[in-house]
Amino acid sequence: MNEFVLALLKCSKIGNTKTYEFIKQNKFDINSMEKNVKEFIGESEFQKFEDYKQEAANEIEKNKVAGISIITIMDDRFPAKLFTISDPVLYLYYKGNIDLINNKSVAVIGTRHPKEESIMYTNEVTSLIVKKGYSIVGGLALGIDTIGHQSAINNVGNTIAVMPTGLDNIQPISNKKLADEILKHNGCLVSEYSVGTNLNTFNYAKRDRIQAALSNAIFVGEASEKSGTMIAVNIS
Repeated sequence: MNEFVLALLKCSKIGNTKTYEFIKQNKFDINSMEKNVKEFIGESEFQKFEDYKQEAANEIEKNKVAGISIITIMDDRFPAKLFTISDPVLYLYYKGNIDLINNKSVAVIGTRHPKEESIMYTNEVTSLIVKKGYSIVGGLALGIDTIGHQSAINNVGNTIAVMPTGLDNIQPISNKKLADEILKHNGCLVSEYSVGTNLNTFNYAKRDRIQAALSNAIFVGEASEKSGTMIAVNIS
């Protein structure tokens, strides 16, 4: 089933929204989807669909070799809050405790260069959030995101890092140790991107919508009005 979902997203002029509508119309039933896929994607794409499925299976296997699993919209554990946003999230590659994506959570995000008072305030607020039983969601970025993740760990809480790259390519490199600490303390790393995916600026906006969708609320430690942080805020 997983490769079927990824294969749909490889089809020309389909995309996340149309794929979600197709899955929903077929009541999340793989047999119904296989029966109706030709009509959905068209004759020319249907001729390539077996190749797309093989490509998807190869990607999944490459991730598996790297210790990375996948969860898709076809899994009962996949939260509706991910696929009911305007640009639906239909799958996630992950390492660690994927069950955290269904926990109540707060995104702690902001500038990479916070002022001292913002650092202190973010630490204080994050510790209170964790003690209330919420997971902390961030992007593993320097600054406010790092403070949120580290505060969750320090306060024996849970944290999820949403990555703008494949999970084999932790960015920034300087936070590789933090990523390892997140996994060591029952946290989770997630990404829409397969192994071998390099970082580009477009990935950040895609990442930000996942942070927002996973979270019940967003705490901005510090950010300028036109910063990337505000993408997540405006989505929420």
